[in-house]
Amino acid sequence: MPKYFNHSTNEGPVSSREKRLDDRKKRTSHEQCPKPKKSRTVTKEGKDTWVATSNEAVLLDHNYCQRLLNNDKGTQTDFPFEDLQVLNSEINTLKEENANLKAKLTNSKQLKRELFVDDVLKDDESVKFYTGIPSLACLTMIFNLLKPFAEKLKYWDKNKEKEVTYQKDSSKKKPGKQRLLTIMEEFILTLVRLRLGLLSRHLSDIFGVSEGTVSKVFTTWVCFLSTVFRDILLKWPCKEDIKKTLPRSFCKFPSTRIIIDCTEIFLQKPTSPSAQRATWSNYKQHNTMKALVGISPTGYFTFVSKLWTGNVSDRYITEKSGLLDKLEEGDSVMADKGFNIRDLLTRKKVALNIPPLCKGNSPFKV
Repeated sequence: MPKYFNHSTNEGPVSSREKRLDDRKKRTSHEQCPKPKKSRTVTKEGKDTWVATSNEAVLLDHNYCQRLLNNDKGTQTDFPFEDLQVLNSEINTLKEENANLKAKLTNSKQLKRELFVDDVLKDDESVKFYTGIPSLACLTMIFNLLKPFAEKLKYWDKNKEKEVTYQKDSSKKKPGKQRLLTIMEEFILTLVRLRLGLLSRHLSDIFGVSEGTVSKVFTTWVCFLSTVFRDILLKWPCKEDIKKTLPRSFCKFPSTRIIIDCTEIFLQKPTSPSAQRATWSNYKQHNTMKALVGISPTGYFTFVSKLWTGNVSDRYITEKSGLLDKLEEGDSVMADKGFNIRDLLTRKKVALNIPPLCKGNSPFKV
C-alpha cells in the first residue's frame, strides 16, 4: 500500500506543532493527576515505615501555602444601606472636588494668584519677607481687625467726593460688580507693593488683573490703612518719655525732641507737562513726591507729613507741615545741612542741631 494511504502515527515525520500539543497534554494530565500517596517500605531491621513522596514532602515543608489556598474563597456579607449612603455621599464629594480642581486648572489667572498667596502665607519667614510683618499670627490679627471695614470699601475713582450710603448702613450691601480679588488678596497686594516696591505691571501679572485694577486697589487700601492706623502708630511723645529712653549716643544732645529729614518717592512720568514740571526733583533727577519724616532719638516714627510734589523745598514743607506747632520751648531739632530752617525754629525758641558729616573734619559747628 502506498505511504500516503498509511495513517499510522509511527510512520512518517511528526511536525513541531504536533509535538508541542502532545507535550502540553502530558503536562496537563500530570498536573490533574491525584496526589501520590505515601509508599510503604521495609527497613533492614524488618520494620514497616511510610515514606512520603516528593510532592507530599514539599507540602509538609510549605503547609502555609495550603492555608492560603483554602482561605481564598469568595464570601458574601451583609452590606447595610446606611454604609451605602455614606459611600455615595463621599463619591459625590470627590466628584465636586474634582470638578472644582478642573475649573481651577482652566482659570490660569486665579490659579497663579492663589499659588502666590499661598507662598506668602506659608510660614513666618515668608510673611516677613513679602509684607514686613513679623509673623503669620500678627498678619492674621491685623487682617481680622480690618476685615469688617474692608468689606464696604469705596474704591478710588474720580467721584471720590460723592457721598455713599452703604458704608453708613450695615444692612445695605455694596453695589456694583463683585470684586475681582478677595479681601485677603487685596491686602497682600498692598503690603507686597509697599514692602518690595513692585511695579503695577508685575503685580498685574501675578494677580491676574489689569494695571488699572492694581492701581485702584493699592490707592484705596493705602488711604484706608492710613485712616485706621495713623492715630495709633504715630504718637507724639512728651519730653519726659524722651528723656527716659534717650540713648547714650545722644548725651551731647539731651534736648533733642525729633530728628527730621525729607524722603522722596519715585513716580512714573506723568503725561501732563505741568505735572511733570511740578513733580520734577533736581536732587533725585526724577519725578518724585516728597514728605517730611521725623523720628524720636530711639528711632520711633513720631511725625509724617502729607505728600508734596518733588519741586517743593524742604524749608517750605517744614513750615507748612504743622511740625513747628508741636515743638515746645527748649526743644532742639536735629537735621542735615539741607534744612535752612534756623530762623523758623528760633521764633519758637527751639535750637537746630546739624551734626558733622565726618568726626573731627567738618566745617559745620554743633
